[in-house]
Amino acid sequence: MQLSITARHNEVSDQLKDYAEKKIYRIRKYFNHILDAQLVLDNEKHESVAELTVHCNGITLHAEERNQDFHSCIDLVVDKIERQLKRYHDRLKNHRTRSPEEAENRSFVYGVLSAEDVEQMVENPRIIRSKRFAIKPMSMDEAVLQMDLLNQEFLVFENSRTKQVNVIYRRKDGHYGLVEPAAAT
Repeated sequence: MQLSITARHNEVSDQLKDYAEKKIYRIRKYFNHILDAQLVLDNEKHESVAELTVHCNGITLHAEERNQDFHSCIDLVVDKIERQLKRYHDRLKNHRTRSPEEAENRSFVYGVLSAEDVEQMVENPRIIRSKRFAIKPMSMDEAVLQMDLLNQEFLVFENSRTKQVNVIYRRKDGHYGLVEPAAAT
């Protein structure tokens, strides 16, 4: 695993770097396919900030913590990443293929829906969840970067060039798509 430690607006002592390395290398016990990790330490408004991004085979984990000193920030951010890695590791274990005997012994419950139930479900869709968030003005490149950092499939943002709300999304082929409002005719 490669580890890079970057400091913004301050200098990082060798002692703090050693402390961070020991803490971050500890996460290898949960998942041994970690490719690299980046730790960014910053001072913002009399507050210490630690951001940790970990790249594994196919996934990227990101966590950020704020506290009074860097040692506690590092502890908290590594704990967050550990929880994410444990959850990911458990998902991998639970999704492995079962033996034929286990598959045969599993019982399934089947439900039969009438045609009227299906038609009613299609005709009357419901909003199950809603979410509010601030829309920030940014360029398309910044939006792609932000979407990748948050590990999201889409991002709603205000295009800084056109001053309109746009949606950028990740396509199945790995490229990106952009949804822009059309001028009213």
